[in-house]
Amino acid sequence: MPQIKAIVWDLDNTLYRFNQLFEDACNHIAGRVVRNLGLDMDDEEAKALATKSFNTTGYSMRVFLEEYGLCRDAMHIEFHKHLDEKILERSLALVELFERSNLQHLIVTHGSRHWAERVLDHIELRPFFPDERILGLEDYDFRKKDESTFVFEKAMEMLNCQAHEMLMAEDTVRNLHHPHAMGMTTVLVHHGRIPKDELPHVHHMVHSAEEIFALLA
Repeated sequence: MPQIKAIVWDLDNTLYRFNQLFEDACNHIAGRVVRNLGLDMDDEEAKALATKSFNTTGYSMRVFLEEYGLCRDAMHIEFHKHLDEKILERSLALVELFERSNLQHLIVTHGSRHWAERVLDHIELRPFFPDERILGLEDYDFRKKDESTFVFEKAMEMLNCQAHEMLMAEDTVRNLHHPHAMGMTTVLVHHGRIPKDELPHVHHMVHSAEEIFALLA
């Protein structure tokens, strides 16, 4: 493995693991938010659509953006504002690994900045991610990781690193195409949901964020 100086972290389901309670909460809140934004749909129908969207795309709100034309910015902020980070599970082992690490760390999430800050506080990793090292989707103009190299180029500039000196940690396969093509080391965090397909753009697969530090060691 190349000499790694920095890790670019996805947040959700990467630095912590989704559980059933949180997935259900995401789908319930998605339904409530879209109705608040004017979609004429009952609770059960909205939740069912959100659940299907989450299961197929990893994002409860995607269906309402792509098929119902709701306002992207308003939905993004409202959805993350109502999520409850307190139901997420902490890993004290991960905190200890961060404490022993001399690497630079940067968050690049498709969630909102406010959500990322709350989650990092809750899972006790906030000291390792100062404000300027947290990028919510709105901070990079909604140019998603699977659609553009924009945020990865931004990360290189912020960290003052070359691509080969950086590792990208993600739970979503499609978000690793661009960093791999740029020369970053790519790591998929799968939490036991191991992909069946060959993934030439993924250098390593691990069960959890903790294993990334072992990989580097």
